[in-house]
Amino acid sequence: MESSIPHTALIVDATGIVGQNLANRLVAEGWTVHRPHTIIGHAIGNVMNMGSTLAVYASICRETGRPFVFPGSPTQWSGLTDVTDARQLASQIHWAAPYPGHATSLENVLSADAPLWADIAARHGLRENALDRLALPWHTGAELGRPIECVTDMSKSHTLGFTAYQTTPKSFFYLFEILRAQRYIP
Repeated sequence: MESSIPHTALIVDATGIVGQNLANRLVAEGWTVHRPHTIIGHAIGNVMNMGSTLAVYASICRETGRPFVFPGSPTQWSGLTDVTDARQLASQIHWAAPYPGHATSLENVLSADAPLWADIAARHGLRENALDRLALPWHTGAELGRPIECVTDMSKSHTLGFTAYQTTPKSFFYLFEILRAQRYIP
């Protein structure tokens, strides 16, 4: 689907888009941007979620007897890439909201084929048989296919007092447990 917004509109000054009143309020009241890269979390219907796509891919591999082969580049396999747990992002936004010291700042946060999936969903009595509601293979392929490492520094948030931490494996396993418990994957 073609966007109705010209690409050049994405580069223009925000005051031209949102209006001078809102721009003045943002300056007066403050703003903060939390910049996660890859978010992992429970959000059925948000298919740009690497965790859900990998869960579906693993389920298809298990059902068909195929090995689970890492669907990314050698750099992503052996390098570093940041992943943000959606709960960690929510925690950081909640932490930053009431503090004026965070105003006007940027914060970094880390943390198959459709007929086959329909058959797997029917066989296991899963809640969702539409693959495109659970997974977006091209998006995960793009995320894991990058030939570069992608790491974001959270030093600023830590310096200002945000100390929460979530390991990436825990984020994935938490999501997989929820998807299994809610019958989205076998």
